[in-house]
Order: sequence, then C-alpha cells, then structure tokens
Amino acid sequence: MSWDRRPIEIASLLNPAFCGEVIRRCIVSFEEVESEPFPFPLVYLVLPIVLHTKTRETMRSERQLHVWLQSHEDMKIGFADRTRQLVPITKEAILFLLQVHAITFDDQARLSTAHYRRRVPQSQKEGEIESCYKAAGVIGRWFARAGSVTTIYVLWGVRP
Repeated sequence: MSWDRRPIEIASLLNPAFCGEVIRRCIVSFEEVESEPFPFPLVYLVLPIVLHTKTRETMRSERQLHVWLQSHEDMKIGFADRTRQLVPITKEAILFLLQVHAITFDDQARLSTAHYRRRVPQSQKEGEIESCYKAAGVIGRWFARAGSVTTIYVLWGVRP
C-alpha cells in the first residue's frame, strides 16, 4: 500500500527505519553467536515475533527457542496471519537497510550487517522501542542456536 493511503498510525509505527533497526539488531545478535551470515528466509519471522506485544513480553533470553515455544504454544495462534500481513513491511525495511548500507547480501542471499554510524535518540533507549530492540536480540540468538531455517519455520508452524 502506498504511503499516502496508509493510516497515519501504521505509517508511523511500522516505518522502514524502525522496522529495519529491529531486523538489523536481530542480525547482529545472530552474527554474535553464529559465524555464518543470517539466512534470508528468517527475516520474515522477525517482525511478527518482535512487534507482537504478548509474544515479546513473554520472551526470556536464557531459554532456547524450542523450549520457549513448548511452554508458550499459544504464541503460534495467529502467527501465520501476522507474518503474511507484515511481508510488505519487512520488504520495505530490508530495502531501507540496503539503501543506507546497514546490511549486505552475499552470493547465497544471506544477510550480514555492515558497519555504519547510527545515533540512537534518547527516546529509543527506554520503553516499548527498547523492548522491541531487546527482543530482536533474543530472537537473533535463538535463531542462531535453533538449527536450520526449515526447523525454525516448523517450530513456528509456518511454511516459507
């Protein structure tokens, strides 16, 4: 949907810069654990997990993805629909990150973060925005330890 047709709330909350930063932080955390670049298909799972308040608030970094999902099966309810709805937003965020040179693709379509300078406004160091950023870090670490892309998709009950 074009920007001029989006409700102002959606355009503000799901803007490419914010969503891109959520995705970038997930990739950074993945890279800290795994020596390989971030598998591209996983990028479509990041926003539906992180932006869902109930999911984000129950996540604990000390657990592994499969253990957490076993004790929070209800988090999968509506996940496929959220994922489908956020595909265009995810694509916009990826394009934004590519335009500002914050990420790169390799020849196997895997994502890596690139070094770039970014100032973090004080308003993003607390509250819900910071909660999203922290959750993105948890997801990145969980994805790095959870196994293959197929395994992660199966755990969430969705198909690529």
